[in-house]
Amino acid sequence: MIELKSRVHKVYVKRFKQKQSEPKYGSINKGFTELELQRFLRSVPNDKFRLLFKYQVFLGLRIGEVCKLQIGNIDFEKRELTIFSEKRQKPDSMIIPHELYLDTIEFIKSNMDAIKSSDEYLFFKDHGSHSKEVHIDVNYTRKIFRQAVLKAGLDSTYAYADETTRKIAYV
Repeated sequence: MIELKSRVHKVYVKRFKQKQSEPKYGSINKGFTELELQRFLRSVPNDKFRLLFKYQVFLGLRIGEVCKLQIGNIDFEKRELTIFSEKRQKPDSMIIPHELYLDTIEFIKSNMDAIKSSDEYLFFKDHGSHSKEVHIDVNYTRKIFRQAVLKAGLDSTYAYADETTRKIAYV
């Protein structure tokens, strides 16, 4: 029995007692409250990224999915978005909320030339980029997200859950 306790303890220490480190970017992977979300969106530098992040918020899209949205993914009569889900590896359709739909229509109207010249990617890459892709880069989008989080003052670290700090006593 003593040998079994010793082995269990070694496995526990090896697996769960890793050094607790502070998150690199604060707690940006936590969900925002409604007020925090409004503050974050006001901190986003331009309409393109604001709309991109709204797609993530309202529809739960992954960053790779939203960066590659094309006009052809949107059924404007049904107000429906069809994407190829990164997680499920299958097509997925969802209704675009009315506010997001109106923002999308307005963005398309004011950026139609840039969208057309980028193979109709909704979130087109600005001219002067060295990459061959015509849609916005995922890593660049992450950078913009981090900058907006910092600007909005939403990078504070919140308390850890009890389970991460509680010590287990072995008898």
